[in-house]
Amino acid sequence: MWQLITLCLAHPAFVFPTIAATRTCLAIANQHYGKAHHLDGQANAFRHALWNFLIAKRLDHKNKERVLAWTKNITDWHERAFPNTKMARFMDTHNNKVGRKLFVMYTGKSKEEITQQLLHMAQNAKAIHAHDKQSLPDQTLVYLKQS
Repeated sequence: MWQLITLCLAHPAFVFPTIAATRTCLAIANQHYGKAHHLDGQANAFRHALWNFLIAKRLDHKNKERVLAWTKNITDWHERAFPNTKMARFMDTHNNKVGRKLFVMYTGKSKEEITQQLLHMAQNAKAIHAHDKQSLPDQTLVYLKQS
């Protein structure tokens, strides 16, 4: 908890836009996937990438590196703070990275445009297994293959 407080105190102007982006992301994920985005499938991959894109986009700061560092730090904190399996954490952090990469590539895209792009990417996401923890392309969403 102290890590979160320290992070937020270091960047107070980023806190409320991050909360707003998180709420927007959850609303979009609920609209398109219902509760399925809380599982480890394609819907979850979509949500994590969209979340990172929307946080960075919502901050609308001149210093992109600072925005990307905050987005990575706050979403990495989230992954550490809440219990998850190693593979689920691997999947989430990879999809978070995809969202940040898309922000760099498509900063000017609207929320609707990036949502459509990510919906398409989620349909084509790669299923991974426990033994698949290799380096994955930054533009490929991944989800856990259910046994």
